[in-house]
Amino acid sequence: MKTENWKLYASVNTEFIFLMNEEGVILDYSAKKEENLYLPPDKFMNQKISDVLSPDIGVKWTKGIEIVKTSNKEYSFTYTLVIQEKPIDFLCEMLPIPGKKLYFAKIYNYTEEVKMRKKLDEFEATLDSLMQNIPFSLLITSLHNGNVLFVNKNMRRIFNIKDTDQLPLDISAFYVNEQDRDILLEDLKKFGSVQNYQVKMYNWQKNIYTASLSSSIIHYKGEAAVATIIVDVTARKKAEESLRKSEQRYRLLAENITDVIWQFNLTKDKYEYVSPSIKEMRGLTVKEAMAEKLQDSLSRDSYIEVKKTITEELKTFMQNPTPRHYSRKVKQATSTGDFISVDINTTVRLSDDGDIILVGITRLLSE
Repeated sequence: MKTENWKLYASVNTEFIFLMNEEGVILDYSAKKEENLYLPPDKFMNQKISDVLSPDIGVKWTKGIEIVKTSNKEYSFTYTLVIQEKPIDFLCEMLPIPGKKLYFAKIYNYTEEVKMRKKLDEFEATLDSLMQNIPFSLLITSLHNGNVLFVNKNMRRIFNIKDTDQLPLDISAFYVNEQDRDILLEDLKKFGSVQNYQVKMYNWQKNIYTASLSSSIIHYKGEAAVATIIVDVTARKKAEESLRKSEQRYRLLAENITDVIWQFNLTKDKYEYVSPSIKEMRGLTVKEAMAEKLQDSLSRDSYIEVKKTITEELKTFMQNPTPRHYSRKVKQATSTGDFISVDINTTVRLSDDGDIILVGITRLLSE
């Protein structure tokens, strides 16, 4: 290549290009805009570039020339100059000219890239802070091999992991049944995300707990990964199991006692529950009893009395909506059209939705 053609190395985005010998003396230059030069040409031509720049920047140029001279390969570095009272960031790409002891440097205005990189760094720092401090546990693992890539503070707390502890390489070590992770990955590959997948897991101390996993496939630091939110639902599962057993005991009690347990939504004017013992007492199925209106189940006189009592009780209840109890003897109709004497013990309360609820126990009285 002829030396006079060295400027052909300049690209569209090149602000300046300098030709130098191995001592760093500037032999020639090219500028997109002369007014953007740091110094006028007569101040830097045939001068060592390290002598016309500040010492800290000059050291970078001298180092660049030495590296290119030794390696015969391209070398890049960045530096900042104040031009027209504005700091400008530049990227220098320094290359050797084949067969010559000459070098040229392509200079790009790097200011916007630096600003973008700074914004990106700030965004990544904000994102990392968010991921670390969100009020739930976050785990990121490699989709390829299951290696743990990230755990946040809450995750460390659940797994009892200290900052100084080393994570296991494979997330499958946390699963009580390793097949659970295989099933999770299969669903992830099919659907892209999985919600509320419940599994048994080990924490760092090998204690077993119940976890609810919600996972999605993401890209994290250049590779396919699985982001998983982990919620410890052990206490909730125990509460649910306790509730299930309580409901089972209650249902067993309700289905085997002779008294009728019922719940009537006064706001919606309908029964919400009637125990199976209604069949023995009144000859009605639960479905038939549930379909009744309040007046359908009482004699005319009893309905008038009950309606009056309810009206009076409701006035007091609305002034102070705490559960109230009352009892009354009434006549109830059977499936044959006869009437039986019963004692009704009732509690008035508000539901979570604000409806007025009557909960009662009806007991057959001896004639």
